[in-house]
Amino acid sequence: MILSSKTIEYFKKINSLMNQCMVNNQYPYMINGDFIFNIYESIRCVWLDDVRIQDACDRYNISCSSYYLFEKQFVEFGLPGIFSLPRKTQQFIDLEHLVLMVKKARPSLSYTAIFRIAESISLTKDIASPALVSSILNSHGYGLSNMKNDIIFWERIQRTLKTWERLIQKKISVMI
Repeated sequence: MILSSKTIEYFKKINSLMNQCMVNNQYPYMINGDFIFNIYESIRCVWLDDVRIQDACDRYNISCSSYYLFEKQFVEFGLPGIFSLPRKTQQFIDLEHLVLMVKKARPSLSYTAIFRIAESISLTKDIASPALVSSILNSHGYGLSNMKNDIIFWERIQRTLKTWERLIQKKISVMI
């Protein structure tokens, strides 16, 4: 899954916020002001605390129309329904597999060298660009820092996003 630059920045912030919360707070997973937590808390306070929708939206800084949309998705899909996955970035599966395979086989290759390889293969030559190869590498933790922990962190992000994507496609079946 190729992540947009905004999504990558979001996950980088989440990582640092989580580290700060682990040190400073006894509740490490509650990140103040996070959009997902705000949506969940607004639904929870309307349903359980009998707070008016307008008051909950004001408290958690969401529009009422967004609340109704997320509530509907929450009812249909459960918790995965309130996550909006990055769908704006076009996915190039063949190029992504090639870039990752080459990078894992030859970790010392630069993104330009990997681009040249992708450009020489007929399956990926029409879609390959230096920016896209760089984006794929960043989305999987092979960015400028080139730390082993980055690769593990981004592999977990990729796995989690693929799991959420599968969960969002299934509706909840209610048994009465």
